Amino acid sequence: MLDFLKKPFRRKPALKPAAPTAATRSTSSFAVSSSQPSRSDPPAALLNPLNPLSPLSPISPLNQVTDKENPASGVRKNKETPRDFYADTGIWNAVYGAASSELKDAMDLAYFTAQRPADVLSMRATDVIDGFLQVAQGKTSKKLRIRLDAGEIINGLGELIQRLLEQRKARAVRNPYLIVTEDGRRVTAAMLRLRFDDARNVAFVKALEGEDPALAASIRQFQFRDIRPKAASEIDDLGHASRLLGHTDKRITETVYRRVGEIVKPTR
Repeated sequence: MLDFLKKPFRRKPALKPAAPTAATRSTSSFAVSSSQPSRSDPPAALLNPLNPLSPLSPISPLNQVTDKENPASGVRKNKETPRDFYADTGIWNAVYGAASSELKDAMDLAYFTAQRPADVLSMRATDVIDGFLQVAQGKTSKKLRIRLDAGEIINGLGELIQRLLEQRKARAVRNPYLIVTEDGRRVTAAMLRLRFDDARNVAFVKALEGEDPALAASIRQFQFRDIRPKAASEIDDLGHASRLLGHTDKRITETVYRRVGEIVKPTR
């Protein structure tokens, strides 16, 4: 049955990799810089070097050709430490104050919705339906309806959405997206990355000029992806934060996304 494995294989000539196109660059660019881990964050492949061996499990089809024990069994994996950076008010204001208008819009929308960067950029005007912002998370396919009001009072997200919709009309935007440039173009992942990097660099230099090296060091660590855990950390109700982030387990929200201490009362 497996006689074909004994036949020699002819090695095909290696193909030259295709040059990256604008489309491939735009779809993959957000994996770097504003959302990329800092140099202090080791790649996931280094933390879990056993991942390539995971197919060698007891139910793997490879058991049809080998009866050897799974080489990954019994080997202790490196424990991953969740990122614990928290962008406090000082860090936020420093970067936000140096941001372009479209970056401010993206930061506001990311904070009020507590969604991932890619989901923020993909939000459309047509997602606003009957007093809700409809969200379909790209990573988990989780669907949410985020309220734009609290009874008869418009909340912070509702005010932001209203301003973004009016802004689209004023700029005669033809594309369906909420986050656009001043000339009406959709903000892509690469554009957001560059704008965030520029604002962060300006804020970093200002902090150094103000002789505040501690703030400058914190600003340099700030990444756009830190807005989601910032929002989760500043919601008092853990259940509310977990639902807004689209988590099915509160423990994920608490251990990974809550980056400030619990509020407690003193002894007296």
